[in-house]
This record gives sequence, structure tokens and C-alpha cells, in this order.
Amino acid sequence: MIATFGLTLFFGKSDHLAAAFGIAVSATKILTTGLLFIAMRDVWGWSLFASAAVAGVFFCIDAGFFLANLTNLAQGGYVPLLLAALVFHYSPPTRLSGHWPGRPCRRHPETPERCP
Repeated sequence: MIATFGLTLFFGKSDHLAAAFGIAVSATKILTTGLLFIAMRDVWGWSLFASAAVAGVFFCIDAGFFLANLTNLAQGGYVPLLLAALVFHYSPPTRLSGHWPGRPCRRHPETPERCP
């Protein structure tokens, strides 16, 4: 809650807050489209062509929104991108890969050395 108040005071104007919100939402939509593609391939067993066709349509629409929101980068849209970059940079690689040292790999429990 303190961070929310701090960001509200930092932006000063609701237009700048809206710019940050627009970039955050459109970037989330692009990531969700990527997860949809993975679910279509791995969970539902769709072919590569069908998965790419459906996800490609969504990606083109979402990329259009994201590119349109990039015009607001200087008005506060850099904040969600900066926060995402900081979280990605400071996340340990073990958390990103899902493999913890000393534990067997989830994908190959019999051979932990095959994990990335």
C-alpha cells in the first residue's frame, strides 16, 4: 500500500499513471499470448501450425496495442518496464529454471545433471 501511494505521488498527474498502466497491461497481454501458445502445444496437444495461427492473431493485436502505448514511454511508461527489468535481473537463475541445487530435476528426476 505504501508503494501504491508512493507511485501515485511520484507520477503527480493521472495521465502519467495511465501511461504506465497502459504499457503494463499491454505487456501482460503479450506474455499471456505466449503462455496460450505453450498451453495449446503442451497441454491441449495442438499442432504447431494451429497453435501458431491462433496465437499469432492474438500476438499481432497485442503487439499493436503495445507499440501504440510505447509513445507514452517518456510520460511514465518507463516505470513498469524498469520494474520488470529489475525483477528479472535480481531473480536467481535457479528460480527461473525451476531447478534447485541439490534436488532432483522435475523433468528428469533420474538424471539431475540433465537439467539446465
